[in-house]
Formats: sequence, C-alpha cells, structure tokens
Amino acid sequence: MRTFLNYYTVWKQFGGLPEFYNIPQGYTVEKREGYPLRPELIESAMYLYRATGDPTLLELGRDAVESIEKISKVECGFATIKDLRDHKLDNRMESFFLAETVKYLYLLFDPTNFIHNNGSTFDAVITPYGECILGAGGYIFNTEAHPIDPAALHCCRRLKEEQWEVEDLMKEFYSLKQGKSRFQKTTMSSGPWKPPAGPGTFSSAENHDGVREKKPTKQRIPLLSCPSQPFTSKLALLGQVFLDSS
Repeated sequence: MRTFLNYYTVWKQFGGLPEFYNIPQGYTVEKREGYPLRPELIESAMYLYRATGDPTLLELGRDAVESIEKISKVECGFATIKDLRDHKLDNRMESFFLAETVKYLYLLFDPTNFIHNNGSTFDAVITPYGECILGAGGYIFNTEAHPIDPAALHCCRRLKEEQWEVEDLMKEFYSLKQGKSRFQKTTMSSGPWKPPAGPGTFSSAENHDGVREKKPTKQRIPLLSCPSQPFTSKLALLGQVFLDSS
C-alpha cells in the first residue's frame, strides 16, 4: 500500500503517471514525460480496494477520471498525453485504454459486478465430462483485460477429450511396438529361414535320417547405421503426438 501511495503522489503532481520518474529530483525524465493512459495503477487500485476497502483508493479513481476527462478528451476519443509537463497531446489512442483502463475504472466503482463474485452464486452446467460450475468468481484477466473463468478452462473446453485421444493413441503405439519386439525375438530364436525343397528333389544322404538344425547366428548391426523406425513413431515429435484435426 505504501508503494501505491507513492505512485498516487506522482499522479497528483502531474495529472497522470510519466513513463519515467526521477525520484531524487522529483520530476520526469527527459524524453519519457508522456502518459499513454496506461491501466496498471488503476488496476492495482481495483484489487487493493477489493482487499482493504480503503476509501483512498476510490479517491484515486475519481482523480483518474477527472484528469483523463480534462486533459485527454478530444472530439473522437481520448488521446495519449505526449508531455505531462504541459499536457501536450499525441495523435493516437492506445487500444489498452478502452480494453483495460476504462474497464478497471468501471470495476473499481461497481462493487456488485459479477466479476467480483466471491462464490456465493454460480451456474451449474452439465457437460459430457460431468457437472461444470461457472460464474463463481476468481476470474483471470488476460493481457487486454478480457475476463476468463478458470472453471470454463478446466471442464468446459475440449481439453480432456483431446487428452484422452492422445492417451489412446499412445497406448496403441506402445502396443504395436511391444508386438513387433516379440515378433523379432521369435524370429531370431528360430534361426535363419530355409526355402522348402522343390518337387522331385531328394535330401542328401547326410540329411536323410534327419534334418540338422544350424545354430542361430547373432545379427550384428553396423555401428554407423540405424534401424528403421515403425511408422507410428513418425507421429511423434519431441514426445508430442500430433493428431489429424480434419
């Protein structure tokens, strides 16, 4: 809270927060005097007010609204402040001003908004994976302050189905691999294959009483060669199996 109040002091000094501020000199840094209407301080005020209920945080919100209205408002929107020393404006409005700054100001002054839900109310939705609890609070804001419900990410997307598909594919892959390994062992133990005798041919006297079996010879793979991989292993790249999405 102390750090936040220090930032608030700078805001009251200029009517906004410069990009860089020289603490020993108590003034802006050359070529960093602008304020593109960033949301971070107002976002912090919203979270701190939810946690503490300190009215000082509402005062900052009021000052922010008044400063932006007085300094930045133009005919077609709200312009970036190019220089906080004389409130000179730039010919641009950043997207995060509407997506984040205005949104956090709204949420700061709207304590009953559904975003602030503490879990007392929720919606139960039946999905193929079971019951899904939505709208219970704990929203996560992405970089442009779009609220994301963690419960929706957990049970209402196709994530589990995709995981099951990958698991089934991996089981099939290892099953084929083990089957091929057993087949290779059986082939090696039975010795080299001999073609059958053709019709009208006779065994030599040496083999007339019985067929002599030759001892299996160990096959040696050259050091600089690699045995070909089964086709299923080509589906894997760095351990990740890619499914056909079509």
